[in-house]
Amino acid sequence: FRSEIYKSSGCSNCDYAGVSGRVLASESVSMGAELRTAFYRGIPSYETFSSLARPYSSPSLQDHLYSHLEEGLISYENYRLFG
Repeated sequence: FRSEIYKSSGCSNCDYAGVSGRVLASESVSMGAELRTAFYRGIPSYETFSSLARPYSSPSLQDHLYSHLEEGLISYENYRLFG
């Protein structure tokens, strides 16, 4: 982990918002047969969904946010807000 984490602060370049631009952080899940069956039987619990979806998922939203934080693309405040 990098030793420096950024805190948002405003300046005239960002109109004192503390941010400039946007960065995508996302997660996608493909429906495998087991996950599809679980949905047909009713909405599965979070634990069931997570365990069945993980093999078919891209890196998690939390992983993307953490990587953006490490790279200095987002502030710790935004990491906490969206993570």
